[in-house]
Amino acid sequence: MPEVTFGEVIQFENRNSEDLSNKLEKVIKNEIDFQNKERKDFSKEKITSDMLSLYKEVLGGNNEFNKR
Repeated sequence: MPEVTFGEVIQFENRNSEDLSNKLEKVIKNEIDFQNKERKDFSKEKITSDMLSLYKEVLGGNNEFNKR
């Protein structure tokens, strides 16, 4: 879930407590490498800007969709 996970993370199988337990044990024993996840920008300003750009592209006629 990019909206809640960033920085140094370890992924485990959803709803699998055994997998989570195994990963935590490896963390404690320093036997696992963390993945570095970039923080995503889900701000209102970013979403608004992206949606406006998409609308302009679709409605502007400069795309394959409007050429059909």
